[in-house]
Amino acid sequence: MQIVIVDDEPSMVNLLASICKNAGHDVVTFTSSNAALNHLAFHRTDLLIADIVMPPPDGLSLISRARAIQSDLLAIAMTGHSGRYRVNDALAAGASDLLFKPFRVDELKARIMLAEERRQAVEHLQEQRDTLHRMSAEMIKGLREELVEARRDAGNAVHAAMTAAAMAGSAKKAAPPVAAAREAEAAAEDAADGPADAPVK
Repeated sequence: MQIVIVDDEPSMVNLLASICKNAGHDVVTFTSSNAALNHLAFHRTDLLIADIVMPPPDGLSLISRARAIQSDLLAIAMTGHSGRYRVNDALAAGASDLLFKPFRVDELKARIMLAEERRQAVEHLQEQRDTLHRMSAEMIKGLREELVEARRDAGNAVHAAMTAAAMAGSAKKAAPPVAAAREAEAAAEDAADGPADAPVK
């Protein structure tokens, strides 16, 4: 993980950095909250470890402002004042954990490991959401294409039906009625044969 460590005591910063580096993490250290904020504004970070009691802004303010910059940033607050600060104070500032000084090395490693597991869980959940969103988008696109094709086919069918009806109407108008044709034929035959009742001389 990319870890930023902030403590106004250089000896504590060096100790924490050594522990984190030995655990295989990339570490950047600061003894000033403002310097840390400037770094966080331009560098992606997975975990922030910050002491609470520091010159303004203090660790809780630092964590709150850092998470405003990187909303998915995990943070561990530290303090040697166990009677002054509680876990709820750290959680309210946006930290995921509170570590009381003095602490054991294995305790710090366990907290960092827990933070890493949380980060991986969040990333996995985000991947699932992205996959679901992509599948939904593809499904909606396919349904829209099918709808457009169905509308086009329906339009073509209606046009064909209207064209066929128009052609049938034109043919009907062009052809004389059957009864009228037969009457005309009969009249022509009568004219050829002459009057039926003419006297014989």
